[in-house]
Amino acid sequence: MTRLIAAFVIAVAGWALWWPVVASSERQATEQWLTAQRAAGWQAEATHIAVTGFPLRYTRTLTAPILADPANGWAWEAERVQLGRPRHAGITPPGLVLTLPRSQTLRSPWQALDLSSREATATLMVSRGGEAIEEATATLTDLVLRSDAGWDAALQSGTLTARASDSGPNAMRITLAARSLATPSRVAEALSGADLAPREIERIEAEADVTFDAPWTIAALETRRPQPTRLILRDAGVLWGALTLRVAGSLEMDASGEVSGDLLVKATNWRELLATSVASGLIPKTIAAGLEQTLDLMSRLAGRRDTLDVPITFANGRTRIGPLPIAPAPVLRLP
Repeated sequence: MTRLIAAFVIAVAGWALWWPVVASSERQATEQWLTAQRAAGWQAEATHIAVTGFPLRYTRTLTAPILADPANGWAWEAERVQLGRPRHAGITPPGLVLTLPRSQTLRSPWQALDLSSREATATLMVSRGGEAIEEATATLTDLVLRSDAGWDAALQSGTLTARASDSGPNAMRITLAARSLATPSRVAEALSGADLAPREIERIEAEADVTFDAPWTIAALETRRPQPTRLILRDAGVLWGALTLRVAGSLEMDASGEVSGDLLVKATNWRELLATSVASGLIPKTIAAGLEQTLDLMSRLAGRRDTLDVPITFANGRTRIGPLPIAPAPVLRLP
């Protein structure tokens, strides 16, 4: 028994001496990463870097971090940010946990956004012995966005999860769940003025299998992001006042990100949904009348005037609702 206690004391003492050594290497690695970003032309700064979490974790806290891409006009800054990881993969699966502060600022070439939230975290779980990302989850609670362009929006809760899928190489199963999304105030004013949908979207849900042109790894987050090549939308739904919308289908993306394929859309109270889309600017007013006539004919043929089942087709660079072309085909590429 005495030998066991002595061995335990020696192990604890050894770990207490070793932990600061690894913590120092974590700090140096963070400083080297910031230096590498500056060498690549970015502004990458933090006034202080601390490592805590003894005995089983290493949590890096960056005070006053700033990341900016001067070439493209993007910048992000906050009071602090924390990046943690477990020490032992045998105890906890290897991964990273990013905890963002209650307030942060994102600037783009078009506007600046002030973001505040009660919780904002992102978790990455990687394969044992490698860098492949097996699961990524982002969680937001009580998010408020305010733009210097004069609008605001809010989200009560939202979770976005991506897990490695066995549906094919480089495939991820992506799910989204959002509750109580207050639409941007400018959109809400347009909807209110037209006596259409309420400002708050009650629920948004989606599940999709997305195939990428390369595997997602830790390194890919800092270099070229894998681009989607195929998307199978199993189900997506929106509940917005009296409006309900469900979408499913399959899409392909070419090398430039242009989308082709088909989606099937089912909507109740579709006339209100169309009016809402026009009032919010999603659908141009110039095509609204022709589109309403086409959808009215399709709903009459289906025998249900308030319920609409309509295909949306993306082909040859155009988007069509039924037979009516309405816009160029979208381009889906990750920045």
